Amino acid sequence: MIKAIIYNSHTGFSKQYAYHYAVSTGLPIYNIKEAKKKLNKNDEIIYFSWLNSNKIVKVNKLKKYNIAYIAVCGMSFYSEELIDNIRKTNKFDNIYYLQGGIRWRMLNTFERIIMKFILRSLKRKNKKGLLDKDQRVYLDRLNNGYENVDLNSLNHLIMWYNSSNSLIS
Repeated sequence: MIKAIIYNSHTGFSKQYAYHYAVSTGLPIYNIKEAKKKLNKNDEIIYFSWLNSNKIVKVNKLKKYNIAYIAVCGMSFYSEELIDNIRKTNKFDNIYYLQGGIRWRMLNTFERIIMKFILRSLKRKNKKGLLDKDQRVYLDRLNNGYENVDLNSLNHLIMWYNSSNSLIS
């Protein structure tokens, strides 16, 4: 039985989704630091986090818990190939992908440098006509900032929780 939601959020997208999920399910919610004080070893949890190069950030800090599902936020377009890559990279099957975005103001200096490097590279390729449609959209998102929190996208994960919870009751 799932005991809680644990979240890790850098620019706020994962936290926003996690809190909506907590309200929708009635589960308690903790950040990683709070969870260490509130939860026991092997408690079953749902983890909300973000992706960095297809790696789920700070999932290694949750080894003592039984992770039922991981909901990850990213800027990439949803695809089965993306989900498969996340599963392979993190060696975890129950992955749920949520669209996030980029909030430049919340990135640290190092992250801004990396993202600006990616942005410059995309701009150069665009001038040469080397970007496909998805890459041009990605360029636009990086160039102008992008926020795409869709709380309705949690509906399938909420239904999963409700159906698995009703089986236990």
